[in-house]
Order: sequence, then structure tokens, then C-alpha cells
Amino acid sequence: MAEGNWPAVSSLSAKMVAEYPERPEGYNYQGLSFYHQKQWQQAVDNFKKLAELSPSVNRNRPSIIIVSGVPSHLAH
Repeated sequence: MAEGNWPAVSSLSAKMVAEYPERPEGYNYQGLSFYHQKQWQQAVDNFKKLAELSPSVNRNRPSIIIVSGVPSHLAH
């Protein structure tokens, strides 16, 4: 992924989520994009949806680690 191209990732992943809402990949990319754009709550929301759709997701994946690193007041 090119550094600084997170708005493009956000746009593409939004299309993924709209077209395939039952697939977890779009939520993962959305979460990463929001995280890198410092849109914390949107990142948390997408990572929660990722975990909901894929409960067996490896807890060592970056998205899950990022969620656990968000200050608790942002993770509502």
C-alpha cells in the first residue's frame, strides 16, 4: 500500500462494504484506512464489524491489535 494513499483505500473499501456487506475484508481495509486518517471511532466501528463477521480472525492481525490500542473513551 502506498504511503499516504488512505483516502483512496477508504473509497475502494467503502465500495467493497456496499457490494459485499457480509465479507469481512472490506471492514478490515475500512478500519485501517480510518485509523491512519485518525478517524478513531470509525476505525473502531469497522474493526468491531470485522470481528463480528469473522470471530475466528487471528488476534495477531494488525487491525485487531490497533483496536486494542485505541483509548477506551474512543472505543464505545
